[in-house]
Amino acid sequence: MLSPSLTGQLDVLRWAYEDAGIDPADVDYVEAHGSGSPVFDPLELTALGKVLGEGRPAERPLFVGSVKSNIGHAEAAGGLAGLIKAVLCLEHGEIPASLHVETPNPAVAWDELPLEIPRSSRPLGDHGRPAVMGISGQGSSALNAHVVLRQAEPAKETFKERLKAVLSITTYVLPLSARTPAALDALARSYAEYLDTGGAGAGYPVRDICFSAALRRRHHEHRMAVSGATHAELVAALTGTPGAHAAQATREVADRYRAGEDVDWEKEFKEFKKGARFVPLPHYPWQTKRYWAGESTRGGGDLESDLSSWLLREHARTGFDDGSTLTEIGIDSLARLRIVVELTRRSGQEVDPEEFGRLRTVGELREWTRELEAAAR
Repeated sequence: MLSPSLTGQLDVLRWAYEDAGIDPADVDYVEAHGSGSPVFDPLELTALGKVLGEGRPAERPLFVGSVKSNIGHAEAAGGLAGLIKAVLCLEHGEIPASLHVETPNPAVAWDELPLEIPRSSRPLGDHGRPAVMGISGQGSSALNAHVVLRQAEPAKETFKERLKAVLSITTYVLPLSARTPAALDALARSYAEYLDTGGAGAGYPVRDICFSAALRRRHHEHRMAVSGATHAELVAALTGTPGAHAAQATREVADRYRAGEDVDWEKEFKEFKKGARFVPLPHYPWQTKRYWAGESTRGGGDLESDLSSWLLREHARTGFDDGSTLTEIGIDSLARLRIVVELTRRSGQEVDPEEFGRLRTVGELREWTRELEAAAR
């Protein structure tokens, strides 16, 4: 007799695929809840094997895995992470290996159920239909959920339309933006590499690249807009001399974009939207900044100007003045050992740990490091 928990899971699975209009035997992979529970894991896998294994060819087992083997349980985020993993599997056409699987749960009838845990990456393969994946989830109250995903149908575009896009002499506008001027410069360089011969974007039509950059990216304060009909023209515009971008982007929409206006890109690409596809683009070039506590109060000047400034920047955990003790600003005995090693390497001089250990204040540290630097000259 089936337990209530197993009965509930069987019902959820049957309803999910019936509502989706998908034969359970066509499911290629299931992202299981996989919490590691000695009770619920066998029930979940048994239900998957019974429902999705019915009518399944012996040579095509159902692959099962769980992102929890990568990130832990993750509480409420576990289900979302599993959904993201399944979407990425469909996007890349590949099922990743499940980590840390050494001994499968002995409470699961692996010899009887058509289930397999992938120990290495597996291609989804071409079965003459879109790939299908399921994602299972369980709540602490034993509530069961199952989401069904199906691979997107290929874009409906005629050969004539694709050829026209590839050979088009139409000039398109490529809008780029970032939060800072430095990030914008870095983004322009990454797009130039992306578009250049051998770059990841060289195989995509210019139309699709510009279409994706316009409609799939946020538009920030610092902006650049270049135009071109070919990859080479866009690369030339992106790598031109400083200030040349405005002259190269001749269309009126590019001028409005650079001026900070909100451009209706749907309208601008309306003529070319049919058959246009979203394609992968370079990632945003994040600019890192330091925010150590007290760093802004450390006397100003060049923090790299001498050994003591460098040392205090790296190891002090609060504001200070020359009278502050090293212990007060977070430089304890363990930090002192690390500092001795770092100073020896940075100065090229042997540093006496006992001599360094006798230093009490920031002022004494500054004087001592100045003597160390002088000896190294």
